[in-house]
Amino acid sequence: MENGPNDPKIAKDPKEAVNRLKFFTEEYAVRERKYQSYKNGETLFGLPHTEYKNLKKVGDEITRLDKLYGLYTRVNAQIDAWQEIPWTAVKDQIVGMQDQVE
Repeated sequence: MENGPNDPKIAKDPKEAVNRLKFFTEEYAVRERKYQSYKNGETLFGLPHTEYKNLKKVGDEITRLDKLYGLYTRVNAQIDAWQEIPWTAVKDQIVGMQDQVE
């Protein structure tokens, strides 16, 4: 995916990768809907189904990247939430924090 979330040029900027992933996910959804529509038309007219291997490959990549960057986003959100906890309250919440880490 040229200029996509997997672009090596943005390897040090995961926030940019997350933004690109959102864009590419939406673009992929449009193409996947068109593919399903075309496939239904091929079925309706008894034509052989056209396979688009690159579409499947991109879908798999988007799924993996979504898992990776979803984890990245959740971890950062949790760290931000923990930074808001006053030190006096950490002792009371340490068990819950450990459970979340595990």
